[in-house]
Amino acid sequence: MQMYKVFTENQLLIFTKENNIQKNSTFFNCSSIENLEIVLSKIDSDITEIQLLVDDNSTIEYEVNRLFSKYKKITAAGGIVLKDSKIAVIFRNEKWDLPKGHVDFGETIEAAALREVVEETGIIAQLSEKIGCTYHTYIYNKQLVLKTTHWFEMISINDSLIQPQLEEGITAIEWFDLSDLTLFYSNTYASLAHLMELYLELNSKK
Repeated sequence: MQMYKVFTENQLLIFTKENNIQKNSTFFNCSSIENLEIVLSKIDSDITEIQLLVDDNSTIEYEVNRLFSKYKKITAAGGIVLKDSKIAVIFRNEKWDLPKGHVDFGETIEAAALREVVEETGIIAQLSEKIGCTYHTYIYNKQLVLKTTHWFEMISINDSLIQPQLEEGITAIEWFDLSDLTLFYSNTYASLAHLMELYLELNSKK
């Protein structure tokens, strides 16, 4: 693990080694941090990127586990669903989002991703390849949560029954052209904007 990125609200925490750190950014030494929440509460909300420097005598994995030890860990899976040159985007809780959800006990992440796409959109898809993971934190019932979401590229094979899952706060499903995601970026989560940029970069190298 050379770098670990966690989104908390719209701030990005980057755990990194000294040879990767950008000294012109806001950064802290992990060894000086005992409580992550106290540090974050003192940082101006306008600062969108915070780098956490891991000393040579420690590892990124150790520091991530230490600083998120009080967080409940949740695993989710979802998909960027392709149809020709367009992707399926949902409008959930007043933001543009991508279909995703929790992995059930005993379920593989691949099966969970496909199931969540069907449940949230009605689209039947097939897996293409894994894109990567996003990590973000939130508070649920006063419990700190760290969610890991596994993302897959998928190909739509039947969207004749497309329908938003209203009980999950989804009110619309749109097909956005990959060449123009301006509307998506204007009202989505920072973690998903980062994911989409990664996906487009990977696609450009194919």
